Amino acid sequence: MIAMGQTGYEGLWTVKEVAAFLQMSESWVSKRAADDSLPTIRIGRAVRFEPEAIRAWARGGRQGTTVLPIRSGLPNLGR
Repeated sequence: MIAMGQTGYEGLWTVKEVAAFLQMSESWVSKRAADDSLPTIRIGRAVRFEPEAIRAWARGGRQGTTVLPIRSGLPNLGR
């Protein structure tokens, strides 16, 4: 799993990392992400998970999906 950096931000988890944390198969995690049983972030077709949201879910917390719109090309970095 991804270690927390100096910024205190862990980054987002992949299906593989969530499966390892929950001690479930990757296919189980993928199915739960697809049916919105797990708190999921979708960036285009990519599926990622916020570690704290997964921890809260495991303790009986919130469910659902956050969809982040993407634009073609590189993001505008103020240039």
